[in-house]
Amino acid sequence: MSLRDRFLCLHDFEAAARDRLPRGLYGFAAGGSADGWSAANNRAAFDRWVFVPRTLATAPTRRQDVALFGQQFTSPCGIAPLGVSAMFRFDADVAMARAAALAGVPFILSGASLTPLERVLEANPQAWFQAYVDSDRARLDRLLARLRRSRCRCWC
Repeated sequence: MSLRDRFLCLHDFEAAARDRLPRGLYGFAAGGSADGWSAANNRAAFDRWVFVPRTLATAPTRRQDVALFGQQFTSPCGIAPLGVSAMFRFDADVAMARAAALAGVPFILSGASLTPLERVLEANPQAWFQAYVDSDRARLDRLLARLRRSRCRCWC
């Protein structure tokens, strides 16, 4: 059975992840926050939306390309910050940044990434950075200076 036949929706990945990942990593990824409340509520929110295919319907030409923060992308949907993704795959952030660059979509590097932001920006100069506001002003100033030196165009 090919991967294309095996994984038809996001839920299909769960059993494969449970079988492949060490128990602690699977629990970290699948558990959501706290007691799973966040993951369950996210699932319920998405379940309220349904795509209704309308094949062969006449429709105007649709486009997804968009300019965001002065950068051009093929779609506004991209790869969100994924925290400690390097726990699940070596150099995961670099791989995701490259994939986003190839697809022409936004990539946001998590402030909790285990990969230096400079390495990610080498792979995708359009990558954004998710900065956490720190109460330590000196540490925040050092981070902002590092982002400027790295020529990171956008941080949030």
